[in-house]
Amino acid sequence: MGLALIDGLKTRSAVRLCGIATLGWNWTFCAPLLPGDRIYAEITVVSKRSTKRADRGIVTFGLRMINQHQAIVQQGETLLMMRH
Repeated sequence: MGLALIDGLKTRSAVRLCGIATLGWNWTFCAPLLPGDRIYAEITVVSKRSTKRADRGIVTFGLRMINQHQAIVQQGETLLMMRH
């Protein structure tokens, strides 16, 4: 459930991500995500690289899901193929 929530928060971020495809996840469950928790996501760019096609690249994002007590509930990285 948490992974689906954070992916949704990623797509609703203030910065519009022109994603083509999610290529993978490396994810850790740090604490329970409980009914009624209020969560938010911190998203950072870890790395980026070009592909053979000039109109796209692959970005690695670091994500942290944090609850109302400022505890990290889940965290990890995702690879996203994006348009330039």
